[in-house]
Amino acid sequence: MNHGAHGIVVGVDGSPSSDAALDWAVEDARRRRLPLHLVHARGLDNWWYAAGAVAPAELASDLPDELLRDRVARAKALAPELEVTGESNSDNAAPTLITLSERADTIVLGARGHGTLRGVLLGSVSMQVVAHAHCPVVVVREDHRPEREHRRIVVAVDGTAISSAAVEYAFAQAAERGTDLVAMHAWWADLSGHPHRLDSLEDQQAAYVEEQRRMVAESVAGYAEKYPQVAVHHRVVRAQPVEALVTESAAAELLVVGSRGRGGFRGLLLGSVSLRALQQAHCPVAVVRNREHADAAHRTGEATS
Repeated sequence: MNHGAHGIVVGVDGSPSSDAALDWAVEDARRRRLPLHLVHARGLDNWWYAAGAVAPAELASDLPDELLRDRVARAKALAPELEVTGESNSDNAAPTLITLSERADTIVLGARGHGTLRGVLLGSVSMQVVAHAHCPVVVVREDHRPEREHRRIVVAVDGTAISSAAVEYAFAQAAERGTDLVAMHAWWADLSGHPHRLDSLEDQQAAYVEEQRRMVAESVAGYAEKYPQVAVHHRVVRAQPVEALVTESAAAELLVVGSRGRGGFRGLLLGSVSLRALQQAHCPVAVVRNREHADAAHRTGEATS
């Protein structure tokens, strides 16, 4: 494979979350009949420190290669039919993966599991790659344990072009897995000043909800025709979007969100809903950005760095 061209690229570093990401990537590549490319870019990650041991200088150069060989063997054992390749280099992980994302179908990364400080659970490499990748990025927690009763894909819908890219990805995943799809839109608005000329606040709310239901139905209609085998459930709820998505993720195989990253400030390239979903969701999260928006945001970020 040509450095992950049109295949699935997974970052490996020997951590439990990385191994969970590898297992997820192997299964996704097997199901979708795509090649798998493993990357250990060790520029600043010093993975042996994280493991609680300092590698002797004479062994340090051999350890990453051994780790990579072990993970490649693991992938081939899990899915012997897969085309599996790997690379280990001394570059920094985030720039390496972002570059590979230009030619990859998907980037898969690990993230630490749930803890008391949810806001700091997502590592810096995952944050950078999610914010700047040119292709979908899936983040898998180390405490992810797939269960058979979790037979649905959940996608956040808001009617925008960026949301449309996420919807398309979610339909494709649901079709490959043979699962239902939940198209979810959560809204939280003060309707007391809403321009609807109706008799009561209850009427205003009912009209607003109906408007949102139409938006969800229109957002998924074309893809429902393309993937008729996927059973689609529309869900419109009055709740904070992140809270609704996190709650729904507890019974999901995968949560799919779009990202409305824009502008030249790198820290703002990932929308707040997507970021918080990555930090708090109970299942793997796929962040899907419209390729055109992703490329434009990446170029703008480069221009201001």
